[in-house]
Amino acid sequence: MNKSIIKQLFKSNLFIIGLFTVILLMYQLILIFMYTPSFIDRMTDMAGGMGSMGNIYGMNKLPKGFSGYFAQFFYGTIIPMFTLVYNIIVGNKIIAGRVDKGSMSCLLATPNTRNQISISSGIFFLLSNAIIIIINTVIGYICCLAYKEADISLKHTLILTAGALLMTWTISAICYFFSCMFNESKQSLAFGAGIPILFFLFYMLKDFGEKLEVFKKFTIFSLYMPDKIAKNEYSSYLIGFGVLAAIIVILYYAGVKIFNKKDIPV
Repeated sequence: MNKSIIKQLFKSNLFIIGLFTVILLMYQLILIFMYTPSFIDRMTDMAGGMGSMGNIYGMNKLPKGFSGYFAQFFYGTIIPMFTLVYNIIVGNKIIAGRVDKGSMSCLLATPNTRNQISISSGIFFLLSNAIIIIINTVIGYICCLAYKEADISLKHTLILTAGALLMTWTISAICYFFSCMFNESKQSLAFGAGIPILFFLFYMLKDFGEKLEVFKKFTIFSLYMPDKIAKNEYSSYLIGFGVLAAIIVILYYAGVKIFNKKDIPV
C-alpha cells in the first residue's frame, strides 16, 4: 500500500465523491421528510390503479411503517442505483483508464510496484464508497431523530448501512476486477459496467409480476435484503451478507493478481 497514491486518487476524484454524496443526501432527505402514514396509503391506492406499472419499486406492496418504507426505497433502490453509476465511472478510471491513456506507464516508471499501485487503488475504491455511505447514514439518522414520523431504530440503521456497504463494495469489486483485467476502457466498461447493470435490471424486473420473479435468482442484488432487515429476519439476510463478503474478497484479490501479471503497453 502506498499512502501517496491513495491521497492522489482522493484528490483527483474528490468532485465525483462529493457529487454522489450530495445526490444521495438529497434523495434521502426527500424520502424522510415527505413520509407520513397517509402518504403511504395514497401511494398504495395510486399503485392499485396503475395495473402492472404499480409494481415499479414495489409500490403495490408498500410497508406501513417508516422503517420498512425507508429500507425499501432508500437502501433498496436509491443507494444501489446511484452507487452503481459511481462505481462504473471510478472503477474504470483508477486502473484501465490509466492504462488506456498511458499514465499508468509513467506511474510504473516510479519506485512504486504494481502490487502497491493495485492494492492502493483498491483501498481507495473501498474507502471512497464507505465515505459516501457513512456520511449519508450519519446525516440521515440525525434527520430521522429530528422528524417524529421517522421511527427507525439505530440497530436497523446500522444493519442497513452494513448491507449497503457490502452491496456497494460488491459492485465496486466487479468493476475493479475488470478494470484490472483489461488495458482498454471500452473492454473494461463492457464487462465492468455491463454485468452490474444487467444485475440491476434483473433486480428491478422481479417486481413486474409473478412471472418475472424468477429474475431475482440471477442477480446479486437479491443477496442484499433491506426488507428482511426491517422485519428482523436475521437468517435470511445474514447468509446474503456472507456471500457478498466472499465475492468482494475473491474479486479484489483476483484483480490484484491479474494486474500484477498482465502485459501493459508502454
